[in-house]
Amino acid sequence: MAKLYLLGGENTIKRTAKEINHAAFIDAGGSPDILVFTWARASFDNIYARRRRIRGYFQSLGAKSVKFVDYSESLEEISAQMTQSTLIYLTGGQLTILITRLKAKGVDDLLRDFSGVIVGRSAG
Repeated sequence: MAKLYLLGGENTIKRTAKEINHAAFIDAGGSPDILVFTWARASFDNIYARRRRIRGYFQSLGAKSVKFVDYSESLEEISAQMTQSTLIYLTGGQLTILITRLKAKGVDDLLRDFSGVIVGRSAG
């Protein structure tokens, strides 16, 4: 069973949940392989800038790798990426969009079976 960290929100620019993320990193082995789901927004505008900011933030906390999963990928591709990850990060946005996408793809079942650490920010 996964260990869950649920954040009411986080400003990654100001790093308002740095201590909580650091604790999650420790629980995920200290230098986790992170898989980020950016599925909670209708569109992930400024995708490059946001991904670069999240990647830089997690690398500064000691992440070994930071990868992003896209909802256009197959369930098999997502499952393979999850298998290689020790920490799953669900970004903020609209909860209904996130749930719809997770269920439509079958990722909700994969998350139930994930044995690493899951960090959910805002909608996540």
